[in-house]
Amino acid sequence: MKKGNLIIFVFILLASLLGAQQTGSVTEAFQRNYTRGSLSTKIQVLQDSVSYPDENMAPLYIQSLDFVARNASQLMNDALSRELAALTVRLIGVTRVEEAALPLWELFRDYEEPSVQREVLSTLGEIAGGDDRIIRALIQWVDGRNNLYRAGHKVDLSLLGEALTALGKLGAESAFPAIFTSAVMGYPEEVSRRAEEALRQVKGDYRRMVLSILEKNPLPEKNFGLDFVISEENISSAEKAWIARAALDIALKLTPENQDEQDELLKLKRNAVSLLTETSPEEAVDPLIRHFDATLIAWERDFIPRSDLIQALDALGKTGSSKAAERLTLYIELLNLYTENGQTLDEEVVLSVIRNLGQLGDKIAFDYLLYVRYLNYSEKVKNAARQALDTLNRF
Repeated sequence: MKKGNLIIFVFILLASLLGAQQTGSVTEAFQRNYTRGSLSTKIQVLQDSVSYPDENMAPLYIQSLDFVARNASQLMNDALSRELAALTVRLIGVTRVEEAALPLWELFRDYEEPSVQREVLSTLGEIAGGDDRIIRALIQWVDGRNNLYRAGHKVDLSLLGEALTALGKLGAESAFPAIFTSAVMGYPEEVSRRAEEALRQVKGDYRRMVLSILEKNPLPEKNFGLDFVISEENISSAEKAWIARAALDIALKLTPENQDEQDELLKLKRNAVSLLTETSPEEAVDPLIRHFDATLIAWERDFIPRSDLIQALDALGKTGSSKAAERLTLYIELLNLYTENGQTLDEEVVLSVIRNLGQLGDKIAFDYLLYVRYLNYSEKVKNAARQALDTLNRF
């Protein structure tokens, strides 16, 4: 072939090859450059890909993820490799390449470099919603860190915090126990805060989730669970009332073995009664009566302060229930008998009983409130009885 013809042929060949490349997509061009480039070039290719937001760069990012995963053991300690891995994972999260979730989890296990693992966890929180395999794996990993920490071993707290945040974003109900355990483990403030934030993001039946804690966990954790319910705005009033009643029912069956447990049990009862009073006391009259009976015995034995008894009385007064009126009428009848026999009574307790009978407005108490005025009570008590009678007469 003549030299001139050869030049023409090469020119035509190059032109045809260039044309073939131009007929491919922009993404494919980036993929080809990624394949042939060094580590630093690969990073540059990924960075440049961001300048083409209208192009689907998912194939490029999956290609990069595959490269990083296949070469993890050889390149893990290389700074450029870590930068490439972190950038790849970050771009997968930004563009929400959901099909990369499982390979990302495998990278998390194989690429034991904290900065890359944190990126993986952050990205999984964005793209793994609904992927039960990833959610189960994350839960197991968090449970494992909790067990290690409980046994006194060192745990990467930054990784744990990122995993908790990821589980919160994924919002699976199945993650509630693991996140809850992390919240009460006594981790440093940053981890505990992220665990509590994650708890508030979990979606599901709060009654079922918190009931499991109330039934199975130690008293301090029961209290933490109820505190969470009290402060959580996403839990409806009806759900809070149901949970508070369950908490009170459970608390009434418990017998503390030491002073610490006694203090925790008192806190659980106080919070449950307080929450019931704010939400739906009329539907909880039976456990509130049982609570009053137990509280009265404990107070008479000097186990608890007067304020607990008055809280129990006030809770019954807010129920608007004839059952509550019957129980408090029996108590005022007993107090009248004590007064007739010359016993000294706690005036604040007597006033609370009278006030709540007036609030209940049930005429079953009329005779006994009237009798208060004829006994050796103070004028303050007699005036309270008079006011309660006036209230009864208006019903």
